[in-house]
Amino acid sequence: MDRTEQDGRSSTDSTVPFLDGKPREYKDLDCNGTQSCQRADNRTVEITRTCVAGAWMRFIRRVNMDGELVLEASGRVNFVVPAGVLPGPTVSVRLTYIGRSSNTVTIGVQ
Repeated sequence: MDRTEQDGRSSTDSTVPFLDGKPREYKDLDCNGTQSCQRADNRTVEITRTCVAGAWMRFIRRVNMDGELVLEASGRVNFVVPAGVLPGPTVSVRLTYIGRSSNTVTIGVQ
């Protein structure tokens, strides 16, 4: 996952998915906790992160029948909103994951 901080610094977070479902230590700028990965089927991988501070994330990465990458994210996640983004119920965002961008979706920003 690529991110740009408010001061302009950029960073990339990557994951090595051990597909055995065992929780392993995980640390990044926002999460200190565990991560587990497992294969749901031959086209789908599930990644779950649980942070000591209470946040958790679940990513489902799948390749659909057309060969397109589909990434579903759920959980309780805290994001840093870049300066200049106004709060509202429909803020457009795009996720970049392993060099590929998602379609544009909308989220609510408070």
